[in-house]
Amino acid sequence: MSDFLKRRIQERDEQRRGTQETSAPASSFLQQRIQQRDTQRAESGYRAPTGTHKTMLGMSLEEYKAKLDEALAAWKSTIAPTERDLANPKEAQARKTYQTMRKQYKALQQRESEKQQAQAAQQEYDELRVADLNALKEKMDAAKESADGSAKERVVAGSIVKQKDSGAQAVYEEAARKYNLAQQIQYDERGAAELRKLSADQAAVVDTLAKIPYNGREANSAAARSIDEMRRKATKVLTDAGYSAEEIDELVNWRARQQNAQKYDAAVEKREALADKGFWGAAAATALSVPETLASGIGVIDARQIYGVGAVKPETRVDLVVQLEPWEDGRAYDRLGLTTEYCEILNVRVPCVTIPVGPGRNLAVILELAAMNNRQKGMGYNAAQKLADEHDRSIDLGIGF
Repeated sequence: MSDFLKRRIQERDEQRRGTQETSAPASSFLQQRIQQRDTQRAESGYRAPTGTHKTMLGMSLEEYKAKLDEALAAWKSTIAPTERDLANPKEAQARKTYQTMRKQYKALQQRESEKQQAQAAQQEYDELRVADLNALKEKMDAAKESADGSAKERVVAGSIVKQKDSGAQAVYEEAARKYNLAQQIQYDERGAAELRKLSADQAAVVDTLAKIPYNGREANSAAARSIDEMRRKATKVLTDAGYSAEEIDELVNWRARQQNAQKYDAAVEKREALADKGFWGAAAATALSVPETLASGIGVIDARQIYGVGAVKPETRVDLVVQLEPWEDGRAYDRLGLTTEYCEILNVRVPCVTIPVGPGRNLAVILELAAMNNRQKGMGYNAAQKLADEHDRSIDLGIGF
């Protein structure tokens, strides 16, 4: 190794040691600033927003409402300016704590409402499962007669029509709903009991008949003949066990209803999972296997070949819905964006913005700006809200804006 290279290595090592020595006081200074911040937060009663949600665990709605009122009072106590007519530094912390707790209180209210609805539905199910169908039918017929008797003739658009009393009609519809629901519940309960009596082999052939129902058509192809043969073998197993044709049809119907209920439960679980982690949209299978699309005025293009594989995704999270509509003169549009509108996709709330457009607008730039602004809000920064807060604070302090 040359002497010049050795000297350069020594100089580099000395510089590194000097940097480490000078960085130690900076680290201690940072620790002091962190301790001062924690002390100020403890004195002001500040609680970090990321941990506030833990106070909801094991707490009733009334108890959390009391905590929310305390946070509101703490915020109001810090709104007054300091002696130098400057904004109180504790006000922003208290306001953020209150706003976070208020959002969580609304979420807790929603969960309590859903819980009460589920309990009411379960209670109604238990009552209708053992209800007397004849009594429910008599009640429904009486309500129907009352609704029909309340009908009065009125002239509407030059013709005479009979209009029923809305209250009597609502009573009849509720009685009819309960009667029909009780019929379905008791029918399914009876079917579940009969299906439990089947052996493993008999249950398997019932599943086979439920999956390949008879369509009434002649078997003209080899596949159709194979399906008919499977049905005949499955039916023979149940016939040999002593079941009649009517009983077999009823068993198959019960099993098909069970399968549909299982599919519905799976769809509900999937929807709840989507609601927990946001809404995800998946591209159609043809968008991946046959990526050519038709562009107006240009013809057929291949987006993957032109823009690369990065332009095509099998699925992505839907964070924002943008609705474009023609600009209307004289219509009041939201200029600040303080309120966030939502639209529901499969019962999942997704932020939605409506943008009026006209000829000559660069839609690509507008949509990109809307997406970036929504991403910034998700990261905790709302430019419109900050502008409004600064404006209100300046008005309260009586200083220029």
